[in-house]
Amino acid sequence: MRFLHKHIASDRNMASKSVDRNMLSKSMIFRLTVILIYIFYCGYYTHIEAATPAQILQTCSQKLTSARSVRGEFTITMNGKRMSGQLLSKGNKFTIQLPGLATWYDGASMWSYSSANKETTLWKPTKSELAEANPLLYLSQAADYTVTEGKALSGDLKTLILTPRKRNTGIKRVVVTISTSTNLPKSIKIEANSAATLVNIKSLRLNTTIPDTSFKYDKNKYKGVQVIDLR
Repeated sequence: MRFLHKHIASDRNMASKSVDRNMLSKSMIFRLTVILIYIFYCGYYTHIEAATPAQILQTCSQKLTSARSVRGEFTITMNGKRMSGQLLSKGNKFTIQLPGLATWYDGASMWSYSSANKETTLWKPTKSELAEANPLLYLSQAADYTVTEGKALSGDLKTLILTPRKRNTGIKRVVVTISTSTNLPKSIKIEANSAATLVNIKSLRLNTTIPDTSFKYDKNKYKGVQVIDLR
């Protein structure tokens, strides 16, 4: 997949400063999406106590592909800041909304918006970017992780620990807390090389109606925002 049109190849250098300003927001969105993958899709498993940790993760992928849509509300604590957000997902499309930050992926192109910079970057994500940002693709790579059961918790809570098999992934491990009475995740902590991030689930709904327009950037809602097209 070509990242830029050949006739604007030189534009990448000209836009590099704007892209650099967007890297924090894009990195945060990618990182958040990786977290949400586990939060919103690892809960749909029955007979959880009878399954091995690896089987639980495999079932997560199967349940995700069978769900018509996913709508989740969450809070995230990252770098000492706590924010509320929303995730919408349908097929290989998704969108994430946070205060001042948002991303949309329509299955082909990705938009990353930052209110601080008043900029939206549009590009065609590479395979590695999709592996970080697309829940379906990431969960389908369950073989890339060693999944073990963590420390026992009180009540009906259970923990799973996911450790990347390959080094230099940027993630040390992911710890998911799951309620065995509901088979739904309650919280997740992702331990990266630089920091740890905690996400708590407020609500989770499957198979609601979500229009396809939810996965495309609507420029009419962002007046005065510069769009940097890197396709």
